[in-house]
Amino acid sequence: MTISFPPLVRKFLSEVTEKVSPSFKIKTKDKPGGLYRIVRAVVGSFNKDIDEHYITVIAGTCWVPPSFGVRSARDQIETLAHETVHEYDRKRLTTPVFTLVYLFPQILAVLALLSILALWFGVGWLWCLGFLLFLAPIPSPGRMWIELRGYQTNMMLAKHVGKWNTEEGLRWVAEYYSKQFIGSGYYFMWPFQKHIINLLATNTKFEKEGIGKTILDWHRTNGFITP
Repeated sequence: MTISFPPLVRKFLSEVTEKVSPSFKIKTKDKPGGLYRIVRAVVGSFNKDIDEHYITVIAGTCWVPPSFGVRSARDQIETLAHETVHEYDRKRLTTPVFTLVYLFPQILAVLALLSILALWFGVGWLWCLGFLLFLAPIPSPGRMWIELRGYQTNMMLAKHVGKWNTEEGLRWVAEYYSKQFIGSGYYFMWPFQKHIINLLATNTKFEKEGIGKTILDWHRTNGFITP
């Protein structure tokens, strides 16, 4: 399925997202392909909503549910802004480092494959099966940091575009987004909800520099933010 984006969404993609990641592509999840097939199989084991309610970006390809095309332009842009921040971080960290940071510590479970060396070098290598313990939902500081930056984008737009700009309003929005960190959607990446709420609700630096400022300035220029 091909999504036909409104002119303003295409403008955001060309003026912001594609400046960060020139090869950025958007594909729908009704025809999964490439690495997304593997990610879908793994993540689907603990997140049954991955196809319908989550956006998945893998090395510059953004996989969206078919329903993404019926969202409002403002909603589409907010989601794409979140993913643009991830692309910005992936580019500056490099894909291998970004992937390692995002998947740590669960990625250490692949070291369990070393146990196969027991066939040639002794049963002591079977201790490597202990790396399978990292498949448990252990908190992931790296994934938390990456997703925090993405959701700081949502917080910033809620504050300036959605006018949730009171202390009470920002705390409410922060609590809403904090549920993504403590739930199964991102494999229980950070169960410390109050910590996440504080990080999201009190952020001011993100919108004043780097990609956060770029996204906020674009919204101002294009009439999303009014006095």
